[in-house]
Amino acid sequence: MKADSGGGILSRLLVISSALPLLGCASVQTPPSGGTLIRNVTVIPMDKPGSLRARDVLIADGRIAAVVRSGTLRGARAAHVIEGRGKYLLPGLWDMHVHALTGVEQPSRETLPLYLANGIVGVRDLGSTLEELAAARSASAPEALPQLVGTGPLLDGPRQPWMQKMALPLATAEEAGAAATRLADAGVDFLKVYNNLSADRFAAVAAVGKERGLPLVGHVPFKLSLEHVSAAGQKSVEHAGLQLVKDCIPHGQKAVPAALNAWIRNGYPGRFEETRRWWAKRDQAACAALYRRMAERGTWVTPMLVNEVKGGRWTRPEDLARLPERLRKACEGSLESIDSAPAARDEADRLVFDLVRELHAAGVPLLAGSDVPNECLWHGSSLHKELEMMVHAGLSPWDALATATRNPARFLGRPDEGAIREGAVANLLLLDGNPLEDISNTRRIAGVMLKGRWHDAATRLSAGDAIIYENAAVWTGRGFERRTLAVRQGRFVDPSEAAPGAERLDLSGRFVVPAYGNAHAHLTSPTPKQSWSFLEQGVFYVWNPNTIIMDDAALRFYARKDSFDVRVSQGGITEPGGHPEYLYVEQLSKWAYKGKTLKDFLGNAFHYGRDRPEIDASLDRLKRQKADFVKAYLLNSEDYARRRDDSKFYGEKGLNPVNLPYLVTAARQRGLFVAVHVETVSDLKVAALSGAAVAAHLPAYGVRTEDDLKRRTLTQADAALVAKSGMLLVPTYSIAARGDDGTSSEAEKAFRKRVLAVQARNIRLLKEAGAKFLIGTDGTGEIFEEVEHLVKIGALSREEALEIALATGGKLFPQRRIGCFEPGCEADFLVLSADPSNDISALRKIEARIKAGVEQRAPVTPEGASPPRS
Repeated sequence: MKADSGGGILSRLLVISSALPLLGCASVQTPPSGGTLIRNVTVIPMDKPGSLRARDVLIADGRIAAVVRSGTLRGARAAHVIEGRGKYLLPGLWDMHVHALTGVEQPSRETLPLYLANGIVGVRDLGSTLEELAAARSASAPEALPQLVGTGPLLDGPRQPWMQKMALPLATAEEAGAAATRLADAGVDFLKVYNNLSADRFAAVAAVGKERGLPLVGHVPFKLSLEHVSAAGQKSVEHAGLQLVKDCIPHGQKAVPAALNAWIRNGYPGRFEETRRWWAKRDQAACAALYRRMAERGTWVTPMLVNEVKGGRWTRPEDLARLPERLRKACEGSLESIDSAPAARDEADRLVFDLVRELHAAGVPLLAGSDVPNECLWHGSSLHKELEMMVHAGLSPWDALATATRNPARFLGRPDEGAIREGAVANLLLLDGNPLEDISNTRRIAGVMLKGRWHDAATRLSAGDAIIYENAAVWTGRGFERRTLAVRQGRFVDPSEAAPGAERLDLSGRFVVPAYGNAHAHLTSPTPKQSWSFLEQGVFYVWNPNTIIMDDAALRFYARKDSFDVRVSQGGITEPGGHPEYLYVEQLSKWAYKGKTLKDFLGNAFHYGRDRPEIDASLDRLKRQKADFVKAYLLNSEDYARRRDDSKFYGEKGLNPVNLPYLVTAARQRGLFVAVHVETVSDLKVAALSGAAVAAHLPAYGVRTEDDLKRRTLTQADAALVAKSGMLLVPTYSIAARGDDGTSSEAEKAFRKRVLAVQARNIRLLKEAGAKFLIGTDGTGEIFEEVEHLVKIGALSREEALEIALATGGKLFPQRRIGCFEPGCEADFLVLSADPSNDISALRKIEARIKAGVEQRAPVTPEGASPPRS
């Protein structure tokens, strides 16, 4: 592994109770005992819009025995009870266009389990050899695999050099009929027609299909019209794009080959431009009429937006991380071409989304399909993006869900599937979020049921979802030990839960540590460049104590899995003329926030808290601004009375220390903790005695004079008082120690040496008293500087500094399981090339950054280069 090489190193259990009695009065007939009960769940039945709250769903013998109001079953005893409170139950999903069987040795182990892991209970495979189809159908343990229907080979025109092995070349109508007959005899479920079939060969295939009861599915052959294939009874047309528009364009039969040729010659920009050129000639009214005729005939469309639309916002780092290395590199090459023409790309995407909306409005029935493993797509996970894209195209979440539940059941002629009602087959998906409110909640899978068999996290997840890291030296909190780690769906799991075929990575000679945290960093605008400036140094967690208000868009940016996680204080609380008023009004207004005045900053970058009513008003405002904690300012609190009304101390004062205990209590009542900016020993003691949770900075920060240094020197008694309070301490000493550029006088050097000695002594006294520390930088600087500085000045030993640095991240988000390597912990970690317990600077030597199980890599700038190191 090499750092930033461009490739990278990666491509809940439900508690089931046994034999619990079902209690409650009932007006419902008592169902048979046994089976499984999903209790007190919200049901999304999909046979009609909407949802049903607080339902009990009883499953017996592979079917739904009852769907009733929770608590109205009487006398039944279920063998298994699954608690559904707060969860949502809907029919299991189908992916109606995949290629899961070709190109893999054992699809029953390598690809098909990935679908069930993603809540997909059935797939329609539209391209494989007959041998591959037969092998998949005869696979062992079919109860652990999704249902499979397939076409076998696709039926195409004369042999071409680029034909895949799953295509049958047909030179004559007789060959076409004979080939279709062989496929029918072999037991395929459909006949798939392809691009180069002529009218007579298409007719021969259609005749066999009609005779043998096999629906035609596939492309619109280049030489035929959409009207032709629809009128001839082709049941489904695959792919949204020019083939669905060409009938409405003069000489439109040339459109698809022209776009393909432009793609071959000039990459995606050529394809986008050629597509736009043809699309501009479209007779929209004629298309609308055609789509209405298709709806009347029952011609289905599988748009596969996820295959038609790529790049930009639609291809995320986690999508790439799922791909095997070979496919990932191919995808990255395609994305380079796609994203090289963003305006043309976005226009081409808009046309496809508009087309799907028009098809839906005309009543054309739609199916959800992914076309995996086409470029940038992967088995199972890509269907969830397809549903998100359907909603983006204009479908309601319910209509989008229908394309993967009730619509596949209708298409396949399975009236007892695709809905939750009594008697239906128990193919079910249990979610932790409501997909009718947010379609992306289909990814939040609590469990899957296939024909009455329950698959929880332990049984439904397969080899392809897990990565096993072997032979790594893993941080234990005190040192390193050789361990094997397994990651699945963004969390650590017991390695024994990973299937034998899971991807394995050998980390011999590498050191695995928790991702770093920065407990004091002032952020600017949320951009990929700024995000990478933290991720590059391994910082996944940040406290942002004071900044211009971050709006919802910024907060959403920092909640993404490809950025670092942030807790914000928004503006801090001070008094008029106090810090940070001077910083914003007199300094930052001249460059970072040009033209802004006190009126702009007040209630935004800072708030006043002169008395209790004003403190309450500021806290309420911060709560509305979605602050996670409160920043309060104490500066020279022992001198507050003298400085308060003296203009020469503008920016060098803060809150009345008498008011801090009330502020801390009032903040705590609102669910907010308080971090206090301190400078002197007096400030630190006031913060500790007031019950503040965090001291932002420690005395010996911001020292300019000998008097400053005296007021920043702790005694043993001071350290004991502070440590007893339990307040977390963020020294930020390294930034305050900068300034020796080689031109300092001997007196300045001597003074700086005394400051560093006080810093070291303060830390040692606090450490000996039992105080707890966090690492922070007071800016966007590197945490390594702070850690190395504390060791260099003798404040901490290498071992102590390492323990604090590696524990900081977990303490910034205490409600989450981060900073640990046990099953259930979030899989956020770093891979180092050297041992930091021997050399603290090895914390810098990061080979890989894994967040939620996905490797993080530098974003690409428009010029194609990685952003500079911060």
